[in-house]
Amino acid sequence: MAEHRGIPLETRQAQALASNPEMSAWVSANAGSGKTFVLARRVIRLLLNGVAPGKILCLTYTKAAAAEMSNRIFEILAHWAACDETSLQKALDEVLGEAADSNQLRRARILFALALDTPGGLKIQTIHAFCEALLHQFPLEANVSGHFEVLEAMAQDALVEEARHQVLVALQQGESAQSELNRAFTHLVAIASDHQIDTAIREILATGEAFLDWISGDVAGAMAGVRERLGFSPGATLATVAGEEQSRALISMSDLARLAKTAARVGGSSNENFAETFNALGNETDPLAALQLRAGLFLTKKLKPREAVVTKAVAEQHPDLVERCRDEAERLAGSLARMANLEMIDASQSLFIVANAILERYQNLKRNRGFVDFGDMIGKAANLLARSDVREWVQYKLDRGIDHVLIDEAQDTSPRQWEIINAIIEDFHSGRGASEATRTVFAVGDEKQSIYSFQGADPAGFSRQRAIVSRRAESAGQPFRSVPLNLSFRSTPDVLAAVDAVFALEENARGLSASGDRSIHSAIRASDAGDVRIWPLFASEKAPRQTDWLAPIDAPVPSDPAIRLANRIAATIEEWIGSGERLPGAKRSLRHGDILILVRKRDRFVPAIIRELKKRGMAIAGADRLHLTEHVAVEDLMALGRVMCLPEDDLALAALLKSPICGFDDDDLVAIAPNRKGRPLIERLQEISRSGAADMPLDKISDCLRLLGELRNVAAHSSVYRFYAHALGAAGCRAALLSRFGTEAEDVLDAFEQAALAHETAGDGSLEGFLASLSRSPPQIKREIDMTRDEIRVITAHSAKGLEAPVVFLVDPCSRGFVSQLAPKVVGLSRDDATAGYLWRHSGTANALDSRMQEIEQDAEAEYRRLLYVAMTRAADRLVVCGYAGLRSPPEHHWHSMILRALGGSAEQVLDAEGNVIEHVWRRSSPPADNNGTEIGSTDEGRQETGLPDPVFPDPVFPALAAPELPLPRPLNPSLAGLALGRRTVETSDDGLPGPAAQPADPLLRRNALERGNATHKLLQYLPDITPGDRAATARAWLSLNLPEWSADMRESIISKVIAILDAPGNAGMFGPGSKAEAGIAGTISIAGTELPVSGQIDRLAVSDDHVIVCDYKTNRIVPDNDSRTDPAYLLQMALYRELLKQIFPGRRIVCRLVWVENGKVSEPDDSLLDEALTGIMASVQAYV
Repeated sequence: MAEHRGIPLETRQAQALASNPEMSAWVSANAGSGKTFVLARRVIRLLLNGVAPGKILCLTYTKAAAAEMSNRIFEILAHWAACDETSLQKALDEVLGEAADSNQLRRARILFALALDTPGGLKIQTIHAFCEALLHQFPLEANVSGHFEVLEAMAQDALVEEARHQVLVALQQGESAQSELNRAFTHLVAIASDHQIDTAIREILATGEAFLDWISGDVAGAMAGVRERLGFSPGATLATVAGEEQSRALISMSDLARLAKTAARVGGSSNENFAETFNALGNETDPLAALQLRAGLFLTKKLKPREAVVTKAVAEQHPDLVERCRDEAERLAGSLARMANLEMIDASQSLFIVANAILERYQNLKRNRGFVDFGDMIGKAANLLARSDVREWVQYKLDRGIDHVLIDEAQDTSPRQWEIINAIIEDFHSGRGASEATRTVFAVGDEKQSIYSFQGADPAGFSRQRAIVSRRAESAGQPFRSVPLNLSFRSTPDVLAAVDAVFALEENARGLSASGDRSIHSAIRASDAGDVRIWPLFASEKAPRQTDWLAPIDAPVPSDPAIRLANRIAATIEEWIGSGERLPGAKRSLRHGDILILVRKRDRFVPAIIRELKKRGMAIAGADRLHLTEHVAVEDLMALGRVMCLPEDDLALAALLKSPICGFDDDDLVAIAPNRKGRPLIERLQEISRSGAADMPLDKISDCLRLLGELRNVAAHSSVYRFYAHALGAAGCRAALLSRFGTEAEDVLDAFEQAALAHETAGDGSLEGFLASLSRSPPQIKREIDMTRDEIRVITAHSAKGLEAPVVFLVDPCSRGFVSQLAPKVVGLSRDDATAGYLWRHSGTANALDSRMQEIEQDAEAEYRRLLYVAMTRAADRLVVCGYAGLRSPPEHHWHSMILRALGGSAEQVLDAEGNVIEHVWRRSSPPADNNGTEIGSTDEGRQETGLPDPVFPDPVFPALAAPELPLPRPLNPSLAGLALGRRTVETSDDGLPGPAAQPADPLLRRNALERGNATHKLLQYLPDITPGDRAATARAWLSLNLPEWSADMRESIISKVIAILDAPGNAGMFGPGSKAEAGIAGTISIAGTELPVSGQIDRLAVSDDHVIVCDYKTNRIVPDNDSRTDPAYLLQMALYRELLKQIFPGRRIVCRLVWVENGKVSEPDDSLLDEALTGIMASVQAYV
């Protein structure tokens, strides 16, 4: 058993069966059971079996999973290509389960090269990537642009917003008041709020293809089917149906008159109300209003039958009418429900007309601009493969390329995606395809981990598809096996036993799998101990009255249970890390990266725990999701944009002044803002700048006005993306923001620029439109989870799919799995048939969707329990279950209660000094006495849900070097060497750009200087390759194109200086044959016994047989009158170049030249000056490295 690392024979046989390339297989894999290993091994065995790499299609759920799979496979193949015969024989014997023959050994050697040389490589990709490639292969047949671009989420939002705007413009300008669209829109705004309408339209847009297919361009026609389904005639209106309901009354007006007369005589408030309502009913001619009045007699305000329609005194005088009144009340309740259904149909029809208009314009915008969104990729690929007129041709082309399909995370595949897969494999078991080879289907998944219903995942589809493939294989007489994988390579027996105990309860196991069979987990870590700890819930306490009137109204309240829980978790982690806590049997102490905090939703707990961990100095990765506009840096950039659009916006300007971009403080604003006499703040700033008032922050005001002037000029002539790119780059806003908010704001600023680019790509380059769109629908930043960093991670249970950690905190907010307020508003009438139609739940009184809402609730509750399974199985060694409740009592079945109910009775109680239970500790058994411990995080699971210490994955071809005791020094850039090593003179600029003349403080002048330097370098780089007579004209054309805002004099000045340098006779060697511009150089030089890595870029390098010329261009306005007065930083730069070039060109003389563009002077610093520059940094080198 040792040679198999303790893997039981049964598991090894299951793995071999699942990876058998001669049969189709359907694998049900528990969490942590090594499904990625089996998937990779099957690909390897297919390749060894002679299958060409291009004949294999492996579909994964995410790009990260695809990359992981490719890396694993290529790692094996690379090792096989280079290892010795003995190692290769052993590895192949293990993979094949038998001795490999010589042919297999030879093939194993060439598989790495074969996979690399295959056009397109191994097809390991997401289904979206496969569909994108398919549409590119058949654009005409799929009716897409031949060079379409994939529409990313932010660009899609911008395009949808543009389509909405087009509809609103059409309503305002082009649509008559009697048009269908105008009537529908008018109806909508009369019955629902903007938020309700916007939410509903977004849900419709999310259905996309299904909704459009159902509508088929005729909303009224599609809704006619819905009307018929619910029992209404095509022309039914609220008025006609109300009249019909009135005619079915079980109690006549004359009988009601008798009751009303008696009620008026008996008296009393309720009797008087009855009589008054009857009188109004007798005078009402509108059938709809009359039905409402009749309902008021018999029903409560909640439209339930009254217990007594009239008082006892009145009923005693009319005993013959009492029972009929009860029957009429029941009938009227049904009548009003029917009316509510018709009202919902009418509202839905109006909504669908508007939504259809938006969708049509959205589709046109995509088509005209050559875009395809992610929904299109699936829908158009499925339609392409289903078209009878081109199907055989497409299938033939695919048949020639695909013989084996492997599907990862099959439980998360949507029905529409299964259509694509079924079309691909349709002929695999029929023998009709283009290939005569053995063709197989492999799928691996786990119904218990299907948690992406919001993306269309159908957990029942996993079993349903297994039956389809099994039936096809059986009919064709081809082998097919269903293979279970139950052994976990991740978690300890205690954690897995806790999972089994929780889901052994019937109420917890509902919806976990289609079969309902109980799943039993087993662990390979049989000798490792673990535990599950259950903390008592943190309940709400009455918050003390806020006495500090200066405190923000949304400041965290210490008594908030979420904050109290965050404090305890942070304190616990701090204690564990500080005391060197070891898990039972572990070989080392806990680290930050061993801890994962899982939440169900990103509510107030997430910022609270991040804040507490940071406060205690813990390494924390931060939130994995962030709404872009919630970050203060983005708020500052939006304030900047608003000021550009309207400088008189005082609030935006004040916010900008307080931001790091301008750097004002409260005292500055208090000094500036008063006594403006109604004038805008910008005018006050200009006035102060002109007057030079001594008591004002004049430097800040002056810098601010110059910056605003520069940016206003850019904003007036640039698109939104170019404006913000300039603001964050050349204008220095990025540096200012990062100096305040730290490097964690980098992702936020990058995402902000991407949002601006996406908005511009969608067709609207305006700054105003971008700001409006950002405020209306802020994009969400998704940060990639890097499990290799030693940081605590706080993520949702959904995001944790495929991840693991030795210690997991499972935080339960004690909310229901189904929340009616968050339920979909646009609901399909059938779960499985989109052609049945949709309805909009704009009010809560209609009952037409009651059965569907019950199904939706049951599905949501089932997924809630599956999400608990996913969350619990992320823990390898220790699971800590905790939570917090609100003021209301938590629901009966929430995560914490489900776990406590299953484990609490057999758990050990831990008490505090006062005898209160502070936690329950559950273990399956006592830790074994002879346990030598397991290296924390050493399993293969850390690389994205694999869990298998795989014997076939050998040591890499290039083994990792032992980590040095000290980190390697960062390479030194010669251009910045003076700054890095402290060789700046008093004249060097403060912004890190070395030079004898300080850089100008004015941002506009600083930008001009930077542009001037860049332009000079570009001209000196490219003009030497241009015929001398054409250089001036070429330079003018280039400058006009790239620097149109420069005056003609500025352009001519720089052109004349550059051409003078190129034409100077003494410079011929620098720019002649054998010279090279922008030459990269890197190496190591030894200074004072210290090895110093150096990496830079030489402006011009000329190499001849006996000497090498290295030159650097300097654009300083002030040129030193002799070499001895050259800035030491420049001398050091050239000295470093010289030392590197000596190693590259031994025996040749190294000539160092500085070219001063201002006057064309070329200086050659003496070697003694360069030696002195190197000698002067000896003391600084050790500190640098």
